Amino acid sequence: MKPISRRTLLRTASGFAVGLPFLEAMRPRAARAQTSTPPKRFFVWYTPVGTVLSAWKPTGTGTSWTAGRILKPLDVPAIRERMTIMSGVHAAAAEKLAGNGHAKGMTHVLTARPYVEVKGTQFGNEGWGGGISIDQFLGAKMATPGRLNSVEAGVVSFYSGGPSRYMSYSGAGQANIVPVESDPRKLFARLFTGTTSGTGGTSGAGGTSGMMPVLDRLAVQRKSVLDTVLKDFDRLKPKLGGTDKQRVEKHLDLVRQVEQTIQITGAGGGGGGGGAGGGGVTTRPPACTTPASPSYTNDQVRANNQLPMLGKTMMDLMALGLACDTMRVGSLLWSAGESEYNFAEILPSAPWKDLSCPPNVDTCTDGKNLPATFLHVMSHFPPSTANGVPTNLNTVQKAALECLTVVEEWFSQQLAYFAQKLADLKEADGSSVLDNTVLLSVKDISEGVTHGYRDVPHVILGGKGLFKPGHFALQNRKTSGDLYATIAQALGYNDVTSFGDPAYFTGAITEIRS
Repeated sequence: MKPISRRTLLRTASGFAVGLPFLEAMRPRAARAQTSTPPKRFFVWYTPVGTVLSAWKPTGTGTSWTAGRILKPLDVPAIRERMTIMSGVHAAAAEKLAGNGHAKGMTHVLTARPYVEVKGTQFGNEGWGGGISIDQFLGAKMATPGRLNSVEAGVVSFYSGGPSRYMSYSGAGQANIVPVESDPRKLFARLFTGTTSGTGGTSGAGGTSGMMPVLDRLAVQRKSVLDTVLKDFDRLKPKLGGTDKQRVEKHLDLVRQVEQTIQITGAGGGGGGGGAGGGGVTTRPPACTTPASPSYTNDQVRANNQLPMLGKTMMDLMALGLACDTMRVGSLLWSAGESEYNFAEILPSAPWKDLSCPPNVDTCTDGKNLPATFLHVMSHFPPSTANGVPTNLNTVQKAALECLTVVEEWFSQQLAYFAQKLADLKEADGSSVLDNTVLLSVKDISEGVTHGYRDVPHVILGGKGLFKPGHFALQNRKTSGDLYATIAQALGYNDVTSFGDPAYFTGAITEIRS
């Protein structure tokens, strides 16, 4: 029997399609007795406003490290043995030019270059990315027909500001921004309609408008997206072995669960179950095939209290996109660099009531009249903890340190959920999607109060056999460009001998390679 094409999709008469995971039947017949080799993938995980270094940095190095509060949610056996922690990475090129701290950090975070097209603002100079970002660079290298080069998702607040909202660039300057898709309904359409032409990225708020009429028609007919492709699955079944059938059935069940989470009812509607307890989303059973009426509106896609639910939905969608090989490069942006999320509403147990705007803190006095509990505002209150927590802190500083630490713990819980999701998704050879994905967690700055570019936290999860697990104290000897060239080489691109601004490239980070 001829092998099934790697680009096989389950299709409907109206043109809707659902992608499939990698199957044994997709391998050449002569090679099926050999071990399948799943594709390598790269994924970027960004969280805003720096961290609390004293609570983030582990004690001990190598595999004998002990997690502090912030990384504790990731310190579980299934993740620890696949985790490479790098303290002391230097975002050196971000220091080249003066200007707004977050604008410099966000335009540098994936490009490893100083910003360009610089202009003055009341908050200091701002500009745009100085070159291609590592996700778009690798997306172009991994590009194949029938697959999205990359997919950029975001869980963004109502903040509309400029450079600090973007981290992906196809080249230098504002014209080369690759924006994120922050509407889970449109992200679902992009990943699972089978419309995979193009060069990666989305086109902003209307980026998937061409796909939404398909969902509109399905909504009018009140049919599940998956119900319309099951007959095509019957056509495919005779070509599949028992294991492949189980993989496809499990895959379709997972897609159905995500579909029912967002409850697609067309471009003007939405959907979603309520979340509780760490951002969980309650979905209807897979046996239920008719989506319910939307339970949230377009405005709620960016509502503050929807962050846990939207975040989980985005994680589930992106995990499935990687598992079905819809894309091999992706990113998830947890808010802009100058995040206006109010975590007092999301994590109420922290001491938010003790926060108030100190004198001379620009985030309190810039005319926006933002509450002291907004994440970016509050990140300017505490002192730096790069050398430990100072003594004699006042009430506001103590509260801000605790609130920031609680938020950072929550972000680690979300990363642990996503990593475990990838670990649970199995490949044709028995390995996991996480084993074959380099999942990189990044920050644009080290701490909010300093907007520092030394000691910037970086964590790699997954990439089995590519990186050594453990904690590596790099002491600011290595730069972001060094790290990105190291990742490219680990993924098999040994011709990548430098990345970012060559003036700040010192060489690959050999100590983290297996």
